[in-house]
Amino acid sequence: MLPCPAEVAPLLDVLPQQAVLRIVRVRSREGRPVSCVTMYTPPELASLLTPQAITQTSVLALLERGGVRISQADQSISRGPHVAPLLEEPMGAALLSVMRLVRDGDWRPVQWLRGLYRPHYYDHHMVLARVGEDSARIWIPRDITTSVR
Repeated sequence: MLPCPAEVAPLLDVLPQQAVLRIVRVRSREGRPVSCVTMYTPPELASLLTPQAITQTSVLALLERGGVRISQADQSISRGPHVAPLLEEPMGAALLSVMRLVRDGDWRPVQWLRGLYRPHYYDHHMVLARVGEDSARIWIPRDITTSVR
């Protein structure tokens, strides 16, 4: 457990510097690092995420096993900050930054994460549908796939 960073605290509905669980993972594919993910979980859920369990099972699966009903996630993808050495990229290389806030069925935040991905290993594809009346037609996602290649 570590003090919650000021920018993450309001997203998790905790006080700045309140103790939260922080997990950092470097994920690999075929022996090469693909992403570096830093996630934070509110303190009342920390007991569901033991060090041994998180090496064998995803964090969300462990939360669900512990009775948390995952309902929704808000996610954004942009050009991210640099952790190039961890991902075997040259210093200054642009990485994809994925930020996600996961909520349970009662709208309580259960996880916030930032994943930094090597762009040539990560694909994000969306199929958009045109909806609405003629005067207010918009695009909405109909099908989204994300993959690591």
